[in-house]
Amino acid sequence: MAFPVERYSEKLHDRQIPGTQLNTAVDCWFTSEGKTIPRFCKIEGTEGELITIRNIRILKEEQKNYAGIPSKKHWCEAEHNGVMMRFFLVFYPEDCVWKIVI
Repeated sequence: MAFPVERYSEKLHDRQIPGTQLNTAVDCWFTSEGKTIPRFCKIEGTEGELITIRNIRILKEEQKNYAGIPSKKHWCEAEHNGVMMRFFLVFYPEDCVWKIVI
């Protein structure tokens, strides 16, 4: 009898995303096929100010499972205050929650 151990094991053992995870509000376009296209996001700054990141460019996206929890990870870049920054946007569909990882 054979068991699909490797596939199941791979889904459970994706590592935690490195970096600082912050809650974020994301304006996202969902296509009819279920593809997510983030357009801009807003996060709270260290002094309570609202920071808006616009013109997000998606470099790569991937379906991931962290401890068995499905998510969609987007590698992004955007210019903010004249500085090009790279970050991750992670969507957790079970909770309908977005996180930004800086």
